[in-house]
Order: sequence, then C-alpha cells, then structure tokens
Amino acid sequence: MEIYGLGYVLKKRKNLLELYSETGRRRLYANSRFVLAGIGRLESEALHFIAKYNGMLSLRRAFDIVRFDYPGSIQAEILKAQLKAYDDASLKLYLAQKFVYAASLNKLYLLSVLKESNFDVEEEESKIREYLDFQVSSVGELRGLEALITREYFAAFRKVIDPIYGFEIRTRRPPRDCFNAALSFALALLYKYVKSALESKGFDVRIGYLHEPFRKRPSLALDLAEEFKQPIVDSFMITLFTTNALSVKRDFRREGEAVYLGVRGRKKVLKAFRKRLELKIRGKSLLEWIHLQADKLAGFLLGDEKEYEPFIYGMC
Repeated sequence: MEIYGLGYVLKKRKNLLELYSETGRRRLYANSRFVLAGIGRLESEALHFIAKYNGMLSLRRAFDIVRFDYPGSIQAEILKAQLKAYDDASLKLYLAQKFVYAASLNKLYLLSVLKESNFDVEEEESKIREYLDFQVSSVGELRGLEALITREYFAAFRKVIDPIYGFEIRTRRPPRDCFNAALSFALALLYKYVKSALESKGFDVRIGYLHEPFRKRPSLALDLAEEFKQPIVDSFMITLFTTNALSVKRDFRREGEAVYLGVRGRKKVLKAFRKRLELKIRGKSLLEWIHLQADKLAGFLLGDEKEYEPFIYGMC
C-alpha cells in the first residue's frame, strides 16, 4: 500500500498509527506494510511501534526508496526467502516459467488485438502458441525458448509498424531505428517503476530468477517487468507508431548509427506512458497492479501463498 502526503506527520496514538497530511487523517495498524511518498516527518515513537509489531515502512521520493529496517524485520525474511528460492533449482525454474508464461500470453493477447484490426500476424501468433507447448528442464533452456517467442513477436511488429520508422529487428545499446529508440526509453521507465515497487516491499532487486544476477543489475525488476511490458509499454507504442504520432524528423535524433528520442519525442512517450499507468483494470490502475504483484511475489516466497499468480492481461 502506498500513501502520498505533502507535509505528512506519522504518529503513534494509543494502539494505532495515525498519519496526518493535507488530505486529512488516516489510521493504520502497526503491523501494516506501507510506503509513504512525498515529504513529511516521522515520530520516533511511531517507528518503535512499527518495529514492535513487525510492520514494514518504506519512504519514497521519485524512484528512490529508503526502507526502515530493524532486527527481526520482515525484510530480512524476504531476503532469506529470495536466496533460498534462487538456490533451489526447481523453485527458480518455477518462478522463471511464471514470468515467461505471463509475458507470452500477454504477447498473444496483443497480437490477437492486432489481428482483429486486420493486421496479418496469424503466422507469428501460431508459432508462439507452438513454442508454449515446448517442455524445458532448466532456466537456460527457458531463456532460449523465450528468445524464440520474442523473435516471432517482433517479426509481427515489423508487419504493423510503418516502414518510415526503419524497424526490422529488436536492437539495443544502441537502438538503431525510431521504434527501438522509443521502446528502449519506455522500457527503462517501466523498469524504474517495477524496481521501486519491489524495493518498497523489502526485496533485493539484484536477485532474479529468469534474469541472472549480474553486478548491480536489478534482475528481479527485469523479471517482474515481463508481466507488464505488453499491458503498459507495447500497447501504447503500437498506438503511437500505427497512427504516426511520432515524427521521424522532429521527434528523433541520430548519433552515428544510433537513434534516440529527441526532447519532443521523449515528452510524447512519457505522456503516453503515464496515461497508461493510470489505466484501471478490475478497479486498480496498472501502477497499483505492479505493487500488487510485488506483494504476491513476497507472499509466495514467504510461504503465505501456495502458488504465484502472475499478471495476465487478457484474463483480467
């Protein structure tokens, strides 16, 4: 749960926490798990009260997260559970498969929408469905399968996106055409939001399951983001590029073989991204769903849930 307040004050009052802000007063249990966003003040008595009842408090400003930690906190338990799952080959594969399965179904859902709009993507859709029937026995094999699915997915995009944007295949570091430039920018935004959500729940985002930990890479954020690439990023990207809302000359800039969004282009993509985050599905915004999935993942790793249920767009 995230609560925004400007000039908030968090206090202990009898057997509850009370949060005062410009929006009024809100009461919370000491064992709550919540994030305070904005600028405010915390009373030490409130922090002791949270620690006594094993609550979890995080502070957020922009994408920076500061967690209140103490001996015996739930965050230590989450870290232990993360490491245990990473060292358990079957559990690691289980989680990695959940991320890939959700991403694949979300890809298929978006392709079905394109097909209904009379785009010829049936061949790629069929190949992805065939790949989903393949059996894998390791995370390495799963990554290879995911690469095949992604290749077919972007092959379908090549049929959809106007050739003036120069898109042929997915390219990164650097992006070599307008579509890849906009996609890389939007995905970087998504990763920041997912990373912030995970950190606020107590996760160490360096420990991933589908994406191998590497130095300071937020591997777990890349894992969970797989569930939200199509519902958040690809959906509005398709709209921008099929309606020619981005100008090749005015919204992009070239540096040698690399292509990047210009100032105008970044503003357009950022506006579309934020609007998409606010889209409500089953009563919750997509940003709220990101936080809910982080909670579900924590619940599964801690043993509170028997299964991890990923976010599948077409089933919402």
